[in-house]
Amino acid sequence: MKTWKSILVIAAVVAFANAAFAVGPSIGVYFDEAATISHGNPTGGLGVIHTAYVCATNCNMMVAGASFKLVADPQIMVMTTTYPEGLAVGEIATGVDLGISHPVAAFASDVAVLATLTMTTYDNVMTDAELTITNHPDYASPIVADSAAELHAAAGLTSFLTVTVANENKSWSDVKNLFQ
Repeated sequence: MKTWKSILVIAAVVAFANAAFAVGPSIGVYFDEAATISHGNPTGGLGVIHTAYVCATNCNMMVAGASFKLVADPQIMVMTTTYPEGLAVGEIATGVDLGISHPVAAFASDVAVLATLTMTTYDNVMTDAELTITNHPDYASPIVADSAAELHAAAGLTSFLTVTVANENKSWSDVKNLFQ
């Protein structure tokens, strides 16, 4: 009898632990389409263009839409935003609602790319500049919609961009020419 009670208690603890650590949908900015790099460290400079992706992860569903807003460090300028085929209402900086024409499978480790960002930092050098996904003003949290039009609250993630300026190898004569 005592053994059965112990087994039941252990099973309840394991079930509670699994529920407590269950990971739900999240939306974040990544520097690769596989959503594995959330801290970009490209070389910068005037005219250098950076690409990032807004991705929904841990969804376990067919993603048919989303609603979110991007808050970017003021030194980062988002030049263009490209969405999957469908309907996009609003702007990414103030809040965008997406309806995706062809739902994207985002099961297990699959990722749904919600937007492709083209950005510049001019020649600003920065360390850990934030790119944060927050809620659309109409919702309490970022939202991911499944193919049955059911809305799921998602965690908004913060990514970081560190930009350094490329160093060029210069000879002593090149340096002297700078002062002539």
